[in-house]
Amino acid sequence: MNLALQSGSRMDASGFGERFFSDCTVPTVKFGCGSIMVWGCFSWFGLGPLVPVIGNMNSEMYVDILENAPLPTLWKYFGEGPFLFHQDNCSIHTSRLAQAWFDEMGVLKLDWPSQSPDLNPIQHLWDEIERRLCSQPNRPSSLQVLTSTVMDAWKAVPMVTYQKLVESLPKYVQAVIHAKGGPTSYYYVPQDALNPDQWVSGYFWPDSVLRRLYKSSTDYNN
Repeated sequence: MNLALQSGSRMDASGFGERFFSDCTVPTVKFGCGSIMVWGCFSWFGLGPLVPVIGNMNSEMYVDILENAPLPTLWKYFGEGPFLFHQDNCSIHTSRLAQAWFDEMGVLKLDWPSQSPDLNPIQHLWDEIERRLCSQPNRPSSLQVLTSTVMDAWKAVPMVTYQKLVESLPKYVQAVIHAKGGPTSYYYVPQDALNPDQWVSGYFWPDSVLRRLYKSSTDYNN
């Protein structure tokens, strides 16, 4: 089975990268620029489209996004399948309208525990976008510029980053199962953390590996 991943994120011009579940968004305006909401998806084969969301997301809007954004991407990369589609369990994603769309299209969904945003690989992709936005010398001065900047950052994510996020997911999920749903000793490590030559972007590393690499890169002695 292949895995397609999706979620939403809000990008603020005043403080990049605030994550949210799409049914809990409260529009804000900061420093006269405001914020945007985006929906994105990716698989091992490539990034899907990044879709700006105007207003508050509802079930009708979500189904419209599914119809026009991931569906062409799924056909492009997977043809008739098989594949699994992943989404979090917010009420919009699990609504009767959304479920009817998945049933009609024959799209199989990955079973997913509730309240597990840190387990979702796309959350770490949002972190990657945030780092790219924060590296910009100037903050966007308008929503139009902010949207364009986010789109460019999304397109610039290296293939190795999202491929390794997908590759690491089975091991990370197994760690959660072993912990019976509790916290695990796996952490997401960005590409530029500590010594870039020793880290592999996108992997979830166990605590023992983190300690060893951290010792070799710093004066850490614990």
